Amino acid sequence: MFLEAKMTNISKYGIIAAVAILTAIILYNIWFVNNCPIKHVSVVNELEQYEKTLDPELCDNLVNKIIELNEECGIEIEPIDCG
Repeated sequence: MFLEAKMTNISKYGIIAAVAILTAIILYNIWFVNNCPIKHVSVVNELEQYEKTLDPELCDNLVNKIIELNEECGIEIEPIDCG
């Protein structure tokens, strides 16, 4: 009976430790991993979508994202002309 209670406590601490480690890994990836490649892929996908639809609202948002990407990541994507 005492052994069962001891194993239960060990299991609880193991689960708590696993959750804490997993949380730390997720938070590390959110704050410290370079997001530039992800943003670049997103902008390229939106460029392809814009070329298919030629939606002026999408164009305005896309120009802002391109400028932001160029400034933050040093990538030189030429902003599109929404004219």
